[in-house]
Amino acid sequence: MIFFYVLKNFQVSPRGTGKAIQFKSPRLRETASRNIPVRNIYFTTRAQFDRLTKSVPDAHLVFKVLDDLAVDMTLNRDDFPREIRFHQAGEQNDIFRQHAESVKIAVINGMGIGIGDSIVGLRALEIFYERIHANYSDISIDMFQRIKPGLHPLYQRNKSVNKTYDMPQPLTRLLNYDYYMTLEAFTQSKEFGSMPMADYFLAKLGIDPSSVNDSDKRNSCSNPVNSGSGINKSLKNLLLEQKNKGERFLLIHPVASDAIRSIPADHVPKLIDFLISNTEFILVGAVDFSYKHERFLDVSRYSKNIDDFIFIISQMDAAVTVDTSVYHIADCFGIPAVVLFNTIHPRYRISYYPNVRSMWLGEGKDRLLMRHKGMTKEDQPLLDGIYKDFNCNQLLTELNAAIKSA
Repeated sequence: MIFFYVLKNFQVSPRGTGKAIQFKSPRLRETASRNIPVRNIYFTTRAQFDRLTKSVPDAHLVFKVLDDLAVDMTLNRDDFPREIRFHQAGEQNDIFRQHAESVKIAVINGMGIGIGDSIVGLRALEIFYERIHANYSDISIDMFQRIKPGLHPLYQRNKSVNKTYDMPQPLTRLLNYDYYMTLEAFTQSKEFGSMPMADYFLAKLGIDPSSVNDSDKRNSCSNPVNSGSGINKSLKNLLLEQKNKGERFLLIHPVASDAIRSIPADHVPKLIDFLISNTEFILVGAVDFSYKHERFLDVSRYSKNIDDFIFIISQMDAAVTVDTSVYHIADCFGIPAVVLFNTIHPRYRISYYPNVRSMWLGEGKDRLLMRHKGMTKEDQPLLDGIYKDFNCNQLLTELNAAIKSA
């Protein structure tokens, strides 16, 4: 975490909720960080602080980060919440030992900003919530993070989340909590890239992953149809009408949030041609990649928000996707899927998804390993080579196996 104060009053409107955050400078221009009143100190993550300072002209004249001594004084305050630490063998966090009527918990930068991360992380948070119910009857868990507007429905529908706050926030707000935990920069941590994703989030919440049944680590997200969400009517009618005719859908999703985990656009038509020729599915695309065929259904114009996207996946009979949120959502509904991985081994992503199969394409491509984002010109030939030599027949074998397992 970063603790800072400002040298002049101003406000910013973050992209998350759009609610303005007010920053107030100390009345006295103290030069020593340790003299700054607690009411004038703010906290955030390093990434959020960097983003904030880039948006403010002459930021070096506005923002002052607390020095090491002031940070130590802050962390050692009597009213500073206790930290829920990453689970280590043989250790148990205080929150699982204490007993009280109520507990307030702050989760800082909890689940990142991705759909898949949020779905897996929120499932872990539900398990955490259920675990501490044995010790506390009244539990309040608040999320401090930048949540993309489109992802708010995931958090609003999750039973373990009380409130969400954009950052930065005043330190006085954090001091109201009994415990806190932070997942700052978790996608860059060695643990995130070396253990199953569900286990990482559980361990980060202080839970021994081995104490949770594998079946409980599977994802859960409510079908928007059953949650009263405003799904695009044209989309709903189109898919349900085709389903009523007995048509079977295969979602093809070659695009991730970063090009390094995506199928290069030039190689997508060949893959779709193969699937159309070798299966009886109607292929469905939720993103626009300008492919035309009588057995290809482009629904990208209807997929405008997270609920539309979840609904599309929930109506599929199977899916072929790259390393992105699709397979996490597919697991929520038990939909068979094949995932193409080229930067991180599938054992760290789909260990607990019984109906999801994988193809590991990263062997020998050391330059791409453990990369989540940041495609460069030097990476392009490697990625092109992976899909130039792509084994479509193996994909078909994995797809049939996934379907059979469901």
